[in-house]
Amino acid sequence: MLGHLCGWAGRKAFAMSARQIEEQQNDTPADGYGAGFLEYSIRSSFRDLCRLIGFENARNEIAEIINSEAERKRQ
Repeated sequence: MLGHLCGWAGRKAFAMSARQIEEQQNDTPADGYGAGFLEYSIRSSFRDLCRLIGFENARNEIAEIINSEAERKRQ
């Protein structure tokens, strides 16, 4: 209906919007754990690591992990 009123450009814009909505819905894994849960899990794990090895050591360990993952991503 929108495409009929606006012509081809309107249909394309409407289709792109529907596709973007579908992609956003697909960003949430099937188990229901989205980005918020993953962030919570990371924070909780970092706190646990701090309790075990201290803040500075935990911070350095996390920095090493991030840097090594960044290097792997570049390859």
